Amino acid sequence: GGDENGYITWFGTDTGLHRLDNRTGEITFFNTKEYLGDKFVRSLFTDSRGRVWVCTDNGVSVIEDGTPRPYRFGSSPERIDDSIFQCVYEDNKKVLWFGTEDGLLRSQGPDHFLFTVQHGLIDNLIYSVMEDDKGFLWLGGRSGVIRINKKDLEDLAANNRKHSGKKIEPDWYNESDGMKSRWCTGPGFKSRDGRHWYSTSVGVAVIDPETVEKDTSPLPVIIEKLVVDGAEVNTDRGTGEPGNKILELGPGKKRLEFYYTGLCFSDPKKVKFKIRLLGFDNQWVAV
Repeated sequence: GGDENGYITWFGTDTGLHRLDNRTGEITFFNTKEYLGDKFVRSLFTDSRGRVWVCTDNGVSVIEDGTPRPYRFGSSPERIDDSIFQCVYEDNKKVLWFGTEDGLLRSQGPDHFLFTVQHGLIDNLIYSVMEDDKGFLWLGGRSGVIRINKKDLEDLAANNRKHSGKKIEPDWYNESDGMKSRWCTGPGFKSRDGRHWYSTSVGVAVIDPETVEKDTSPLPVIIEKLVVDGAEVNTDRGTGEPGNKILELGPGKKRLEFYYTGLCFSDPKKVKFKIRLLGFDNQWVAV
């Protein structure tokens, strides 16, 4: 990290933070609680205001006047101040996003919100945060890389304060998409051509956001078998047109079991199901 004039360079290490004055060659070392929550520095980031953010194993510090000071998210309802901070990213609206071991923290002035698996994240551990030109945030973690519409995150934060219980539905990328390992190990890097680079436990993974398109067409659904009160029923005996057969069951039947699947050959492990029994379920139920 460094200042906008290039006079100062900051180096984060596992023993503390070093400040190098490029004009004099003088090095100043910081590693006590007065300056850092923990001496293990995970990453550094300089925002548009010239502030340098220092991610540590016990909170985050900010440098505004040449000296690091622990930063406190005072209005955040979650106990996030002492979390392990992995990375910081500033989006095109000057909103700060912090990757932590407890989730994704959104910070805009005094307003803070922490997104976790309870809100739809694949994993709470976030090593990397980046943004593409289509309004999506890309998060790298130990479970792979996920893509989330930033507007969905903003809407969820607003709605959750009203206790709506809504969740986000991220796109998820891992070994099935070409990664040698899904475990990202540090902050990512966005190259000038727009591609996202991720260090992983097995080499480097590269994703071009411009070539990633989500297929929103529904999958063909197949009823594999129907079991009524423990006995399998021959579904071929139904009446009606081919492909739209009607199967009638007599009265007194108490337990129905439907075995079904969605046909997907490109990545069957990522298929998600929602079911609804008409006359019984008021909403679709995720299973």
